[in-house]
Amino acid sequence: MAERVVAALQVAAADPILLSADQCIACPDSYARHVLYADPQRRFTILALVWSGGQFSPVHAHDTWCAYAVHHGALAETLFRFDAANEEAIPLRTETRRAGYGCFAGSGLEQIHRLGNGGSEPAISIHVYGVEATQVCSHVNRVLDARN
Repeated sequence: MAERVVAALQVAAADPILLSADQCIACPDSYARHVLYADPQRRFTILALVWSGGQFSPVHAHDTWCAYAVHHGALAETLFRFDAANEEAIPLRTETRRAGYGCFAGSGLEQIHRLGNGGSEPAISIHVYGVEATQVCSHVNRVLDARN
């Protein structure tokens, strides 16, 4: 499933007319979430996330499977490992994710990251989460403490 989801996301993210103008609108306080599709059987939700310059997610793992592809611009993704003894995330490295990049992660503490836009131009990513649309804000991210 992971390979198929990432491949489909990368094809969709490469489509220059994928999003309407309304789905590209940023939010000044935080990255914006625009629901693109909510599975009627409640198995998954597809969203466009619009990142203004300087907007980042918190450090988090996921409570569900998820995948994303970069549609426009570039994002910075810092990857972490979990230190169970101190119950904190330890930064490993930061990678630049450019338009076309895609990845998949299962739930749990094996894939901890922080995603965001360190540049000045807007960036857009397309995400799929294994939850129904009403649970995207409450059942996806497991926010973690992180060592600086």
